Amino acid sequence: MLLLDSNGAADLLERASLLDAVSTSRTEVLDRVVAAQGRTAATEEAAAEALGTNLEAEAQARTAFEQATALLEEQQANLPKLLEDKADNDEKFYAALVELLGPEGAAAAFAQYEQDLQSQYSAEASARADAYGGGPVLSGSWALPLAGPLTSCFCERWGTMHWGIDIAAPMYTPMYSAGDGVVVKAGPATGFGQAVYIEHDNGDVTVYGHMEVIEVSTGQRVAAGQEIALVGSQGFSTGPHLHFEVYSGGLNGVRVDPVIWLANRGIFV
Repeated sequence: MLLLDSNGAADLLERASLLDAVSTSRTEVLDRVVAAQGRTAATEEAAAEALGTNLEAEAQARTAFEQATALLEEQQANLPKLLEDKADNDEKFYAALVELLGPEGAAAAFAQYEQDLQSQYSAEASARADAYGGGPVLSGSWALPLAGPLTSCFCERWGTMHWGIDIAAPMYTPMYSAGDGVVVKAGPATGFGQAVYIEHDNGDVTVYGHMEVIEVSTGQRVAAGQEIALVGSQGFSTGPHLHFEVYSGGLNGVRVDPVIWLANRGIFV
């Protein structure tokens, strides 16, 4: 039987202690690795879930856009027939007036009818403007073009850059010039249906699109907060709103974010 001397026993104990420490260290490392793998798996799962949510939201937004586009195309396809029906009804109405009142009386009555209709539109627009604060929001020599919810930003949408902001409001709500300047264009505009372009005294140009009624003309001098048009849904539009753009340095300049441009002038959307 082999007996260990004191040095041999001490050496054995020292080695056993070292092996135990190594084993404990390996166990701790393995525990940390397992925990890290668990955290990684949870992170990957959360990322996958977030990606799925984003993809679902994008799909829903794309579907809504396609549905709105289809509805707009349907409405635009029906527009000629509606205008034709309106013209036919106006013609029948005028013929009845002629038969009842004679040519001169019919002309006067029809003119009064159109004036009353425009007054009705103006009254409704004023009432809606009161509901949105009753007039332009002014800050120094600048104004908020339209008070209402911001429905689209200066950003990329579905792979295409949206070069302005959209502010929603009811039909015929007044919209205002953002600053002092001269109207450089007012009338039909591709995509907008109708638009107003104003060159301001600092050289920047603001653009107002989709209005139903234009109340200014090319070459006219306007002031900040002056009413220039009534909200509509003309052109490529899914509902009544103002599309507002800003060209820094003129029409040949750079289009900039209108929210930031307005904020730099003390106006907040």
